[in-house]
Amino acid sequence: MKQAHSWIATTRFGLGPRPGELDAAAKDPQRWLERQLRGTPPESQDASSLPTSDEAVRKLLELRKAPGKEKDRLKKARKELYEAEVAARLATALTSQRPFVERLIHFWSNIFTVSVARKEVLGLAGSFERTVIRPRALGRFEDMLIASTQHQAMQIYLDNVRSSGPRSPFGQRKGQGLNENLAREVLELHTLGVDGGYSQADVLALAKLLTGWGIERARRQKGPSSGAPAFDRRRHEPGSKLLLGRRYEEGEEGGIQALRDLANHPSTAHHVARRMAAHFVGSAPPRSLVHRLSKAFRRSRGNLRALALALIEAPELWTNAPDRVKSHWDFVVSTARALEIPRGEERFLAKGLAHLGQLPWSAPSPAGWNETSTAWIGPESLLRRVEWGLSAAQRWAGPRDGSGLLQEALLNRCSPATRLQVAATDKPKLSIALVLASPEFQRR
Repeated sequence: MKQAHSWIATTRFGLGPRPGELDAAAKDPQRWLERQLRGTPPESQDASSLPTSDEAVRKLLELRKAPGKEKDRLKKARKELYEAEVAARLATALTSQRPFVERLIHFWSNIFTVSVARKEVLGLAGSFERTVIRPRALGRFEDMLIASTQHQAMQIYLDNVRSSGPRSPFGQRKGQGLNENLAREVLELHTLGVDGGYSQADVLALAKLLTGWGIERARRQKGPSSGAPAFDRRRHEPGSKLLLGRRYEEGEEGGIQALRDLANHPSTAHHVARRMAAHFVGSAPPRSLVHRLSKAFRRSRGNLRALALALIEAPELWTNAPDRVKSHWDFVVSTARALEIPRGEERFLAKGLAHLGQLPWSAPSPAGWNETSTAWIGPESLLRRVEWGLSAAQRWAGPRDGSGLLQEALLNRCSPATRLQVAATDKPKLSIALVLASPEFQRR
C-alpha cells in the first residue's frame, strides 16, 4: 500500500518522480509531503539574474516611447526576458526537492492568471509569479490577493491602469471613466466565485475602490517613472463605497480592507476549496473533500500551509484512482524528471511546450488553464504528445529502457496491454516512448 501511496505522493501531489524519488516517498508518503511544507518556499532557479518587476516595467515604458530600431531592440529584449523566465521556471521544476510546493505555486499562479496573450505582460509574467505567488504560496491567502491585485502585471493585464473614477479630478478633466475588468475578475475568479452572491452593483463598487491603483507615473519635475506600484489619488473615485453590504471609505486603505474582507468571505473559502479539489482529484471532486478544504480555509483564516496540510490528510486523495489527464506542462515536466533531463536543455523543453500549446503564463483568458481532462487529450493533442515523447526518448533515454521506466515512473502500475507493448520492442528508445505515450503515464 505504501508503494502505491508513494506514486500518488510523487505524481498527484508532486510533479512526477525522478529516479529514486518513489523509494524516498514510500517510507512514509504523507510525512514526505509534510516535510516539504516546512520553511518558506524555495527561490526560483536563476532568480538573482532576472530583473525585478519595477525594472521590467521601466523597460516597458521605454519601449512605448522608443523610436524605430530602438523599439525593435527593446521588443527583442522583452522576448528574451520571457524566454529566460520560462527557462528558470522549468529548471526549478526539474530539479526541485520540494515538488509539492512547486505544484502549489503553479496552482496559485493559475488562479491569479496574468497572460502573455497580452503583449505588455510579456516581460512581467515571470516576475509576477516569482515575487507575488512563490513567496506567499505557504502564507495567507489575503496577502497573496492584495499583492497580486497591486502588482503591475495584473494592473496592466486587466486594464486597471486605465481606470479612473468618473468624479475624480483626472476623470473629470480627461473624461476617462471606470474599467470593471479587474474588479470583476477579483470577485469571479480570485475570491467569491461566479456563484458567490455578488451583484453588478458590487462589481462597480469594487471597481471604484480600486481606482487610483496602478503604476507610478512620470512627472516632469520628478523625472522618469520608477515603474513601481503606486496609488494615484487624482484618479481615485471620491466618497465611500458599498460592497456586499459593507461601507468602505475612500482611499487606498479602503480598497485593501475590501480585499481582506473578500479573502475571508465564506464564499471565497468554498470557491478556493472547489478549485483546489478539482486540480488534485478531478473536475467533479467529492463534496466531502470540498467541504473539508473549505472548513480548513475558514478555520485557519486562509492559511495556505494549513490548507495544504488538509489536502495531505484528505482520504479522497489517497483512495481515488487517477482520472486527471496531465496538462501539457505536467506531461513535459514529468517526462523531464523521469528521464533526468539535465540543466541546459530548457530551450528544448520550452519548444515542446510551445508545440503542445502550453507555454507558461500564456492562458487564453483570465480564467487560467482549464482543469478538465477533455481540454488536454483530444486526438491532435495526443498525437503531438506521442511525437514529442519520441523525440525526448531519442534525445535523453540513455542506457535505460521502457521496462525500467515503468518501474521508476509508474511502479509497474499499468495494464497488461501496456506492459506487453513495452516488452514487445527490442528498441530501448522506442520502448521509452511507448511508456510516455501510455494511458497510465498520461494521468495523475
